Formats: sequence, C-alpha cells, structure tokens
Amino acid sequence: MALKVSVNSSSRVATNTIKTASKTQTSTTLGGLEGVNVADAEDGYALVYNEDTGQWEAAPTSSLAVVISFLDGGTF
Repeated sequence: MALKVSVNSSSRVATNTIKTASKTQTSTTLGGLEGVNVADAEDGYALVYNEDTGQWEAAPTSSLAVVISFLDGGTF
C-alpha cells in the first residue's frame, strides 16, 4: 500500500491510498487537517511549527530565521 499526498495551487490537499487493485481518493483543505492553523495565511506565507501550541501555523517568510529564495519540492 502507498500513500501519496499533494498540494495544488488552490491549497487543497489530495491524498491517494493505493492498494493492489483499488484506489481511494479523498480531498480536504490545509485548514481541515488536524494540527494545522491557516486562519491568518496570506500570499507568501509558510507553515511553521509552533512548539508552544503544537500546531503548524501560517507565518510570513520574513519572520523566519532563514531566507528562502527558492523552494523545490521535487518530483514524485
């Protein structure tokens, strides 16, 4: 069994659970995932883990300790 997760430009998360002869597909938004808070998300924000709340939260990349000029998620 394999699990494939992808995020498209509309912030929807698509998950595929692939078994030998069947395929189940579901979808939800990032905000619909447990432990993710995207209430204040804006264009150019990134998900950052907040250890105090135990959640992934939207934060401006300018507030990060590193500068991200390019991010390549790779090919799957």
